Amino acid sequence: MELYMYTPPVYMAPIRPLVKPAPSVPIVKEGPIPELFQAPEGEYNLADPGSVFPVLGNTSPNIASELRLAAQPGPFLGGPGFGLPPTPQQTSPSAASASSTSFGATLINGKWEPIYPTRMSWVMVQFPSKIGDRGFGGLLGKSGKSDTAAFLPPATADGRYPTKSSYSSSSSSSSPVPSEPQSVPFAMSPPTTQSKWPFAKTINGIPRPKTSMRNSTSDFVQRVIGLDSASKYLAEKGKTVSEVVKWGCWHMGKQWAWADFGKQANETDKKNKETLVKVLFSTPLTCTAIINQTAGVDRLDVIIGFETGDLVWLDPILGRYTRLNKNGVLNSSRVVGIYPDPRQPTHFLALFADYTILRFNISLEDPLNAANITSRPWDVFFDRVLLATTNGPDPSLSGDSGAGRYLDREQGVELLKWKNEDWVAGVEIEKSKDKNAIVFTGRNPVAALKIGSAQIKALAYSPDGGKLAAVSSDGLLRVIDTSEERINDTFSGYYGALNCVVWSPDSRLIAAGGEDDFVTLFSTGRDARPIARCQGHSSYVTCIAFDPQSNNPSSRAYRFVSVGEDGKLLFWDYSPAAVHKPRQHHPNNSVQRDAAASSMTVNIMDHSRSHTPAERTSGRFHAAPSRKSVPTLQPIMSKTVDVTILTGVYCLPDAIATVSRQGVARFWMRPSSRPST
Repeated sequence: MELYMYTPPVYMAPIRPLVKPAPSVPIVKEGPIPELFQAPEGEYNLADPGSVFPVLGNTSPNIASELRLAAQPGPFLGGPGFGLPPTPQQTSPSAASASSTSFGATLINGKWEPIYPTRMSWVMVQFPSKIGDRGFGGLLGKSGKSDTAAFLPPATADGRYPTKSSYSSSSSSSSPVPSEPQSVPFAMSPPTTQSKWPFAKTINGIPRPKTSMRNSTSDFVQRVIGLDSASKYLAEKGKTVSEVVKWGCWHMGKQWAWADFGKQANETDKKNKETLVKVLFSTPLTCTAIINQTAGVDRLDVIIGFETGDLVWLDPILGRYTRLNKNGVLNSSRVVGIYPDPRQPTHFLALFADYTILRFNISLEDPLNAANITSRPWDVFFDRVLLATTNGPDPSLSGDSGAGRYLDREQGVELLKWKNEDWVAGVEIEKSKDKNAIVFTGRNPVAALKIGSAQIKALAYSPDGGKLAAVSSDGLLRVIDTSEERINDTFSGYYGALNCVVWSPDSRLIAAGGEDDFVTLFSTGRDARPIARCQGHSSYVTCIAFDPQSNNPSSRAYRFVSVGEDGKLLFWDYSPAAVHKPRQHHPNNSVQRDAAASSMTVNIMDHSRSHTPAERTSGRFHAAPSRKSVPTLQPIMSKTVDVTILTGVYCLPDAIATVSRQGVARFWMRPSSRPST
């Protein structure tokens, strides 16, 4: 009798050993959010969510059905007890289940965080009284255009904002309305010289966006909400008396929104405030910025950056938009930041993730046949210059055959510039000479910049527009003269990258923070040096803002606030009398060093002079001084105001606003501006 052994069919799945599942990440219990904190000037109280400003958005996706499906046992395969493990929980919601604000959100410590940190931008605008002037022209009903377009008065010479009393109806009617628009950003004051506007005589000379959002057939703008209600809101402003509004805009996921800050018109109304306008896009947003110089009762110019490199110039009051760098034809990397030029409201800088900085003019369009671009002229130019630093002169950089001989191989290139105004045609035009050639003349970008070789983390224009500060991942702070287009000073940090930078309202001081857990104050000008090390954070510093409401530049007293990854909000007061005088600043600490800080500038297609791919100018490098030689400043207030990373802080006239990585904005009302209960 033969022994029969059963052979399993080949179609059965092989039996695999059980694998122990990976341990789940523990969820750390969050502490309570404080309702108030004490500062030297008084008590700051936390406003109820939605009472003074709308809730920014909900980052939690609707994936309950997906989680239930994932928890079900696997199908029968291989016999009893041998099933497939359940589907693991998703860390990012699918496109079908995500809303516009939760698209791409990530689950961190049991909380959903938006795909990119939420950024905000603020501006104040004054609505004049619509009753009319009290003079003879007002009696005849000829109040003129000043009744339909008025702006805030200019800031005082010391850089502070006017008080609320200066916005009363009596002062508005008795004082003439300035012929040029005036608007005051919160993070910085406008230039102190307000006698002339260098860019236009009136606001009417600045163009407007072209494409209507109501009738748009583009897939890029998917939906617009609130245009009609916003028109009614604007019609009610200034109906009886002059009124000042505080507008804020922000982005989260694939949504951009605009709202006003303040208490409800009806004190008994307990409803949460609603946004004025929402715009839903097909691509996640990364940054947004208001052009403060043009903001008024009938226009609000906003620049929005996207993950795909697209840029949108949007006016929610007009209901129109213009798309720049469409589909990333000029640069397809993510937009990191938008920085409007205080000197020219039609110009702004766009910082991209590939470290390139492009200067755009909103009145210009993208190059013709931009989709056929094979090599961008500024990229080719940058590559040739950088190659020349290692391989020697490159005669193709200029019309002069020997132009490259002036380049020193051992010196680094700190600032590269490509200017469209000197560019006759694209690189490919000179080779192909065809009818469909790409022409950059009179098109965007106006210019292209490369600052150093490390990742640029943030930029900041000085309020007077004369300087541009740049911080990078190599721990360097570079101060660029915008008129002479060269690097004046380069400061070295103590440790790690610098993440954020901001100017004082009078353009005298720079505050920078980063991975060394410090906020460092720098003076500019002839005595450029670190003047204070602000110690108080226990993790990376993420955002800094000067508080114009508490500044007193006449006595050189400055108030600034900072937030970090430790969830702390810190108040700082700096004045020369508050800290001891540092040791003598020796010249050897501020030597000229070509390899790291000398200004290396490049101009092209300029046949009026000898053409060099890199020009040497007098830039100063400031090595990080010893910690004993720089005074240490302690915060006047330190409070943990959130349970997660803080990514933004904004100084409003009535409150200090903080924004967390989870996309939650909290408004800490000033002692004189407590919300009604």
